[in-house]
Amino acid sequence: MSELWQVFGPARRPARNARRNGGVMTDIRYVILSDLHFGAENSVLTALSERPATAASTGFSADPQRPSPLLSGLVDGVRELTRGQDRPPTLILAGDILDLALFAR
Repeated sequence: MSELWQVFGPARRPARNARRNGGVMTDIRYVILSDLHFGAENSVLTALSERPATAASTGFSADPQRPSPLLSGLVDGVRELTRGQDRPPTLILAGDILDLALFAR
């Protein structure tokens, strides 16, 4: 068994009848996200605005003012998994989180 498995334990959800059978799920302690590249035009987590393409532009640009559908789904999923916990999990951001595409050139 790996050390990480021993520290964090399995990511288990109770079966539909777990409450009836006394099943218990431990709280999620950590959410670790890596290499998200928020703001990059090629990141599925970045919302894009579309304009007609030109010779110098693909027609797409990052829109940091609104979330992408996938980002909204990711946040909703973490909320659902941690609903009812006494404490929120610790968020650990690793790797490339922000992309320089968010900054004015």
